[in-house]
Amino acid sequence: SVVPAPGTSFITSLNANEQWAEVFYPNHLKPVSVDTTYLDFGRCSRQQLAEYKQVTVTNNSNHKLSVFWHAPLDARGVATGEDPRPIFTIFPDSADLKPHGSHTFRVGFRPGRDG
Repeated sequence: SVVPAPGTSFITSLNANEQWAEVFYPNHLKPVSVDTTYLDFGRCSRQQLAEYKQVTVTNNSNHKLSVFWHAPLDARGVATGEDPRPIFTIFPDSADLKPHGSHTFRVGFRPGRDG
């Protein structure tokens, strides 16, 4: 797997043969792509939700796709007897993507504990 250097696009990080293959022979096993590999929320407090970041999901297929998010739960910092709470908030939590369409989601983060 090729990881682009910071500040460069994926396609410019490839050699000429890889660029040709990426453009003219797309990987049909990857019908969905996202515009970022990570989100940096910086230093956060469990007392409030961090500023929302955006993630754009693209449907690379010729078919409509439905995207559903499943945010992980975190039990750290939760009082005994309470249910774990999600550490990420994603809005909307689902979307239908038209063929070759995109949708931008907002992602918020609140850690289970400070630090």
